[in-house]
Amino acid sequence: MRREIENMRPEVVTANSLKEGDYLAIPRYLPMVEKDVQEFNVGRLLGEIPKDLRDEILIGNNSVKLKHTGRHTAPSLPLIIDVDNDLLWFLGLIIAEGNSQYTNRPVRIRISSNTEFLIKAKEIIKRKFNLEAHLHEKARTLL
Repeated sequence: MRREIENMRPEVVTANSLKEGDYLAIPRYLPMVEKDVQEFNVGRLLGEIPKDLRDEILIGNNSVKLKHTGRHTAPSLPLIIDVDNDLLWFLGLIIAEGNSQYTNRPVRIRISSNTEFLIKAKEIIKRKFNLEAHLHEKARTLL
């Protein structure tokens, strides 16, 4: 919450408007269920995806892919993905440095970081998803 004269009520503000001395409301306790996950089944996630996006996904016996209307066929991803340290590192990189690009439908994920991390991410993408990512070293971007 932003501290204002005679007013300590919580208020939603953007992070860049915070100043030294402002107060932040945080929970005292966050319950967390600790459970190791060995694999991730994409099929189980479909019920959580908005319907307009769900209609864009094709599920096979062992793979999942986006419907594709362009000149090329869409790549297939494994339906079940093993969860390991590499995958967790990669997901953390996407959260920290990535964004998605789309116009009415998902198109791609873009990660901007230093070249060392992008090369590691490219290797993980190839090994875990059997996809070729495109590294633009001058722009320090992985698509």
